[in-house]
Amino acid sequence: MINQTILRRALKTAQLLERKGKLVCSAVSLSVFLGVTACNLLSPEEPGALVPPTAGEDAALPQLRIKVAERERAIHLQTFGEPDRPLLMILHGGPGADFRLLLPLQELADRYYVVLWDQRGAGLSERVTKEELTLDSFNEEISAVQAAVAPGRKVTLVGHSYGGLLATRYAATYPDAVEQLVLIEPGPITPRGRRNYHGGEIGFAAVEDFFWQNELLTSSDHAAADYKANNLLPEASRSFTCSGEVPSEYPMWRFGAFHHHVLTHTNQAPDDDFNWAEDIVNFQPEVLVVAGTCGAAGANFQQTYNLEALPRARFTIISGAGHLTLFLDYAEETLAALRAYLIEYY
Repeated sequence: MINQTILRRALKTAQLLERKGKLVCSAVSLSVFLGVTACNLLSPEEPGALVPPTAGEDAALPQLRIKVAERERAIHLQTFGEPDRPLLMILHGGPGADFRLLLPLQELADRYYVVLWDQRGAGLSERVTKEELTLDSFNEEISAVQAAVAPGRKVTLVGHSYGGLLATRYAATYPDAVEQLVLIEPGPITPRGRRNYHGGEIGFAAVEDFFWQNELLTSSDHAAADYKANNLLPEASRSFTCSGEVPSEYPMWRFGAFHHHVLTHTNQAPDDDFNWAEDIVNFQPEVLVVAGTCGAAGANFQQTYNLEALPRARFTIISGAGHLTLFLDYAEETLAALRAYLIEYY
């Protein structure tokens, strides 16, 4: 567990390194999650000094360039399976996370063309401006990825956590473009749910202050903020576990702190009355909702607040699983739930 004294010292060290260009451990920010350290003599101004570089900084990363909100950006994207198979696209959580946690879902590539990517400004995708991170831009982003990887074809959408909210809104807005919809422990879909949700609250005060004071952010600014945010995530994930302890494993490459800030602390965040499932009645297929029994986003929350917003929902509970362990310790059970619903396994 990272206590606050250690965290403050780590952040102070990071700030000093950023200013002075001293020895930096390139994987220090991820050592909590991956158990890896690798020190290099890098200036903190160089990509990869504090956190892994983004697709905009590292051409070797698997990536795709898409145009959204009138700007072309490089997104970190991987595909699995044969391109002529039915399309299945997976939306990660956050806002600000990446798809590393969801990699076990690549097993669905035995029947589907599986596409995972980090949303613009999040994970290892290129960092973007505030103006590019509107709610409507995520519908545009999903459409852009779909058009690039499988033009003219319907998509099966799988969304986890915040990604479940994005997937719900896309299916409600473009029901004819979506074949099937899977929501794995989606966040609060309705205003009533948001008022009663207490999961994954991140103590970003120091990072938020940085953003309010800086209108123009450089790559090194983003790296420093993401480094600080990465170190706060394990503590914030207590509410998603069975025991209430800091999770021992948190697979993530890099968190997009500014992406998170814009979508939670600015006028581009959903307002108190926003309903992610507005017009979902236009989406005719049954929706699969999967949840574990542990944590703030588990079965109790889904049954009490989210299922009422989804008039045609099938609900599957995975006993003993939490928000993260659905893809770690309980990956086989999660995959079995998806295969029991997806039409390509009929």
